[in-house]
Amino acid sequence: GEVLPSGIIVPTPEMVEAPDVEFFINEPVERMFRFVNQRATDYASTRSATLVRQIDESNRLAIREVISRAFTEPRSVDETARVLRHIVGLHPRWARAVERFNEKNLVRLVREGMSSRQAQQTADRMTERYRKKLIRRRAEMIARTEIQQAQNYARQTSWEATESLGLVDPRSEKELRTALATSAFERHSCPVEWCF
Repeated sequence: GEVLPSGIIVPTPEMVEAPDVEFFINEPVERMFRFVNQRATDYASTRSATLVRQIDESNRLAIREVISRAFTEPRSVDETARVLRHIVGLHPRWARAVERFNEKNLVRLVREGMSSRQAQQTADRMTERYRKKLIRRRAEMIARTEIQQAQNYARQTSWEATESLGLVDPRSEKELRTALATSAFERHSCPVEWCF
């Protein structure tokens, strides 16, 4: 596969369709973590943003592109969310919340003795900060959800591929370990094809 300037390895289509088992066995661990999972990238570029509501198709395509680039450049969830802030807006419920926030603060500031002009300017500044906070929250939520969904899809298809190559026993199970601050680990097992 091609090695990008960032050190990321982009697999060839042949590597994805018929993985070279020797590559994974002989590859140093530090390079394996720089390997781009083409399945995650493909999923992100074709199927991400399906859960995002209250956006038009052009925004959906823009979100897909940003999520896909998160795998090839690579970007963290926070960096991806920062890019998404310039793309997404508020959905109707949060837009109404911003409007109510402005009205409530305007009334409060006038009651506290501010002139209506000064109260409006102050309320507008407060409202703009609140609006940006909600957009930041929505962008983070979208980035986190979409990246995780693409990673889960790639992980699942990788398990299926290793099983079909005979590298994993079909009876294998995944194990999730959870712990509360006051207890020991609890173990939960399920077949590989199940999602946690």
